[in-house]
Amino acid sequence: MMHEFITYGSLALGLIGVFLWARGEDLREYSPPPERLPTAVYQLLERARDQLFRGSRDVRFTIFARDEQEPELLRPIARLGWGRPSALSRIRFEKGEGLAGQAWQTPDGVLVAQFEQAEISDIENARTLHREMLHLRPETAQALSIDQLQARTMIAIPITESSELLTKGVLCVDYRCPIIAEATSIAPNVEEIVDKIGEHPKFWIGLVSLATELAAALPARFSPQIQPESLDQRDGASLKRIRLGEVLEPRFLAQQQIF
Repeated sequence: MMHEFITYGSLALGLIGVFLWARGEDLREYSPPPERLPTAVYQLLERARDQLFRGSRDVRFTIFARDEQEPELLRPIARLGWGRPSALSRIRFEKGEGLAGQAWQTPDGVLVAQFEQAEISDIENARTLHREMLHLRPETAQALSIDQLQARTMIAIPITESSELLTKGVLCVDYRCPIIAEATSIAPNVEEIVDKIGEHPKFWIGLVSLATELAAALPARFSPQIQPESLDQRDGASLKRIRLGEVLEPRFLAQQQIF
């Protein structure tokens, strides 16, 4: 009897192991390997959470960058806060799609989307609202997690170094509470503690500064590539248009071969 019990127990454990292995294989079908990012990246995000959001655990920071396998898409490469890890996220944005894709397409200023609690209390209604307002493809809207759909405030900031020609990525901030994103008469040098996040210009200056610091800390994934186009050529003269394309950095090509 004891022998049979042990046999059945081993069989059950074996089946559980196969299930977990298969589940892991299923995740790896769409999940890239975890990013080897500098520790400084996460230190910057933690500092921003403490200083700009008063240490609130209702805020989530996600860094999006171009996918090495599909360069026309953005994917999350780092995350601090609630939700599934970035390496397990299935979300992908085209240029101009979603807040991240719009910041990637037009890297100028800070984009802010805010939702009323009543409008996002119903998940499917929230999904439709996201799809229509943020110009999402149906499959992208369907891939949004429930956590994402329940965020009251979404912010997107392009990560671009002033000395670089290319945008390295997009910083997205999801906050479960509303913030003040209206014009204010409070002077930037006022040291008063404001009651609501976003009310003071220093909050927005802090977010832009964070994106600038992240640009310096993040390794470049793509580099500029000169692409000359001949427009006209005659005796002793030529006319060309110089376009800047992008090429994947060699070290990321090596990582693709490893994984």
